[in-house]
Amino acid sequence: MTNLQHLQLVVDQKFHAVNDDTGIPWRDVFALNRPRVNFGVPIGQALMARRSVRGIAGDREVSSQILSELLWSANGVNRAATGDRTAPSWYHVNELEVFVLMSDGVWLYKPESHSLKLYFGGDIRSLAELQDVAPDAPLHLIYVGNRAMLRGMSPVEQMRAVSTHAGFAGQSVSLYCASEGLASVFRVFFDTEALASAMRLSDDQFIAFGQAVGYPEPDFA
Repeated sequence: MTNLQHLQLVVDQKFHAVNDDTGIPWRDVFALNRPRVNFGVPIGQALMARRSVRGIAGDREVSSQILSELLWSANGVNRAATGDRTAPSWYHVNELEVFVLMSDGVWLYKPESHSLKLYFGGDIRSLAELQDVAPDAPLHLIYVGNRAMLRGMSPVEQMRAVSTHAGFAGQSVSLYCASEGLASVFRVFFDTEALASAMRLSDDQFIAFGQAVGYPEPDFA
């Protein structure tokens, strides 16, 4: 199973801190590898290859470089001067958060520092599935919105905005997977309340979508 120890991440920083959103202590912070300047195939080829793959191998790990570029593609900073992201955001408030469920715990991607913070240990990936689709995928990306950053919107408008931005992020991940020979499938049908509770999300946070990522099983390659 994939975890940060097996990924052999290049750790530039590791320290104890406190989650400023919930007050829960962070156990570890890992700096991710720098994304390559040029990766993948031309966009036309990636679009031709993009597809949902439900057969994802659970016994093949994803490298630290792949993990870095997956998360950067989803919601990384691509304009350092402004801090804007690869995914759009309503009035640049950046209300979308990307959590990563792995075998060793729940991690939160921090675009500003391009790092992962351990939210808590434990494998809860099974809660991201209701249809037994890719249950053993090494990575489950969970796209989470924050209502506190969308004041002035109705709940329906908040969900619409976050879902739109999460859709952009998911498509970027799908195209990256297509260009790198990975498999991915966007997830809509799962128990969001149970998963949100297990992830210890705040009342202002809500789950929009999920996305399983890994390498395709031989029958799906």
